Amino acid sequence: MGKLGRYRDTERLCFANIELERGEPCFISLTKAMGLPKGLLVKRSKSGFLGKTLVKIDDPLLVDALVDRLHQSGVSSVVAEHEDITTYALAVVANAAIRATDSSHLMEMFSAAQQPLPG
Repeated sequence: MGKLGRYRDTERLCFANIELERGEPCFISLTKAMGLPKGLLVKRSKSGFLGKTLVKIDDPLLVDALVDRLHQSGVSSVVAEHEDITTYALAVVANAAIRATDSSHLMEMFSAAQQPLPG
């Protein structure tokens, strides 16, 4: 299991650094408008400046859909003990990253969550 590193969840900053299970860095950043997630960026990076972009979503509805699907897929709450992470989307995406073994596994989780529901 990965580890939650440095994070901030305020009105102006919403990010988390995760060390994936196999030691890869993962940077998660959410942009917010009026306190709600507006965009999501996940990179294979410690600070978000360099590194491969794993996910970039600029549509609030798609961010919500991804977060809901990740939650429905059984991503349980590891970061719940950190009461200052109040943005639901950050908690869910960080939990997915903590559960991922490496960046390939995390990308598979995101891809599966973005597939249309059957039926």
